[in-house]
Amino acid sequence: MSYRVANLAEEETLNLTLVAGQEGLDREIKTPEMNRPALELTGYHSRYRAERIQIFGSGEYGYLSEHLSVGDEQVRTSCEVIMSAPETPCMIFSNGNAPFELCVELGNRYHLPVFSTPLATPKLTLRLWDWLEPEFAPRTLIHGSLLDVYGLGVLIRGASGVGKSECALELVTKGHILVADDVVDVRCLGGSILIGACSPVISHHMEIRGLGVIDVQRMFGAKSVRLRKRIRMVVTLEEWTGERCYDRLGIDDNHFEILEVQAPHMVVPVRPGRDISTIIEVGALNQNLKMMGIHSSRELDARLRGMIEQKGGKT
Repeated sequence: MSYRVANLAEEETLNLTLVAGQEGLDREIKTPEMNRPALELTGYHSRYRAERIQIFGSGEYGYLSEHLSVGDEQVRTSCEVIMSAPETPCMIFSNGNAPFELCVELGNRYHLPVFSTPLATPKLTLRLWDWLEPEFAPRTLIHGSLLDVYGLGVLIRGASGVGKSECALELVTKGHILVADDVVDVRCLGGSILIGACSPVISHHMEIRGLGVIDVQRMFGAKSVRLRKRIRMVVTLEEWTGERCYDRLGIDDNHFEILEVQAPHMVVPVRPGRDISTIIEVGALNQNLKMMGIHSSRELDARLRGMIEQKGGKT
């Protein structure tokens, strides 16, 4: 997907006013990073990051005001170098400062959008980052179901036909919240936070074999669905096989990697008679305890080892 300056201009939280360069609203934004061209205004351009959104805060504005008022040609030349770069998406003046006449002239000449906003520079950069980072974050699609189980984002995955959707439906009937079924859109924010969302095409529909497609929101109400949730645990469903030794103690923590992020992982064997949804509920509660520093398996193991050592010492 391509993100344009025009999309940025429509974001109400930024409160942007276009002052010049309307012809350049179709420029592409290629990175969520921003640049405050301080050194560039003094004539140092060898490390200028032209592909970033250029922010002119109080410092840059004060420097320009002081030097342009005395006709500093070097500063005028620096402004032209900055604004003539074709890869620069746009320029924003913060703190309610009106762009200088020179910047308006150059913006119109080089079709570079020049904006003004009443937001203070720190608030502007924070809101820009919040708006842009999800759009440029690493992203993948995972075949599975994502639910909010006791406040914990649980991603259920497994081979086709193993019962992911049926398990998700049973959890919804128990009062848990569906985020996505069949296709989960996962993005990694900040290098370590996995956010899963539903596909806008499928939305909150589920396909249940033998039943067909159902609309979860209309059937169970608005409280039964949500748009996105942070993934805190991955559950893999697989057909029970006697050839595999499944974890029965839970002392070691297993992980599943998504977008280079390690998420707690639980493998649940599926066979007739097993209440998988209840196992996932208990798994979510147990993971919540682990996040609070309470590891039941290790506590029991430590207690048993202590008893064995005491008995060994008496003999």
